Amino acid sequence: MTRSSSNTTFPGSSGIGSSSPSSGSVPTSERVASIEDVDRAVRDGYARRTAVLGPFETVDLAGLDLFATIAEELYPHLADDDAPNEPFDERLAVGQGGVEDRAGFYEYDDPKGATRKRNEGLAALRRALGIEAVAEGDSNS
Repeated sequence: MTRSSSNTTFPGSSGIGSSSPSSGSVPTSERVASIEDVDRAVRDGYARRTAVLGPFETVDLAGLDLFATIAEELYPHLADDDAPNEPFDERLAVGQGGVEDRAGFYEYDDPKGATRKRNEGLAALRRALGIEAVAEGDSNS
C-alpha cells in the first residue's frame, strides 16, 4: 500500500462495526440478532481485523464491487444515507476495484503483498491472544 487515493466518509459507518449499547445502532432492537450474536460477531470478527487494517483497507482487499452490493442491500437498513454507493461507484467507474486492480481507496504496488501483510498481522494477533490458528484461506477471524 502506498497512499490513500482520497478522503471520504466510510458508508454505513453507523452500522455494526461501530455499534455500542449507547449508539442506538445495535441491531438487537429489531430482533435481527441477539446481544450475544452481536458481541461475538464484533469481538471475533470485525474487531480483530481493525487491529490489523482499517475499514477502507478491508474494502480494498475484498473488492469494491462486493462492498457496493452489500451497501445497496444492507445499508438502507442501517443508515439514512441517500447514496451509500457513491464512494464505491466512483472508483469502480475508473477501474479502481481494490487490491486486484492495484487501486481502490488506496494504491497498491504489490497486491499479493497487501494480502500477505494482512494475513501476517492477523496471525500475529492470534498468537498474541493465544487463539488457535485457522485453516489456510479461512478469513472468518
